Amino acid sequence: MKISREASTKLYQARAKLRSKVEDCYWFFSCVNVTMLSAESVFWPVFIVATFAAVVGSQAVISATFSMISQCCALNCFPRVKIVHTSSKIYGQIYIPEVNWMLMCLCLAVTIGLRDTNMMGHAYGINISAIKIIYNYHLSLCIHLC
Repeated sequence: MKISREASTKLYQARAKLRSKVEDCYWFFSCVNVTMLSAESVFWPVFIVATFAAVVGSQAVISATFSMISQCCALNCFPRVKIVHTSSKIYGQIYIPEVNWMLMCLCLAVTIGLRDTNMMGHAYGINISAIKIIYNYHLSLCIHLC
């Protein structure tokens, strides 16, 4: 975790340094991104890798949600839901139909509500900024109290 935080910090520092040196840096980055995404030779490989990344990411979200709901039910912090154990040999493989439907409805609501990939990008950026603010607040609180 420490290495990734340091790497992201160095990346942000490098971008800030480049933006201070290059006058039209925002224009430069937008041209590089558009040029890379509009190249027909790399469209399909990038599309395939992005599809696999989306599948892996969605499976991670679903698995984490099922695990959290299962633990909350075990601690009586969440209303009782039907938990289906999908394997008799492997412990921990569970399926919760109500949570699966809830995740589907929330994904559809976000997709229909934002209606545009540009708006989704903005929402993602706001989310990341909020997470960083909350993380830094809790970190400074822990440092101050300890």
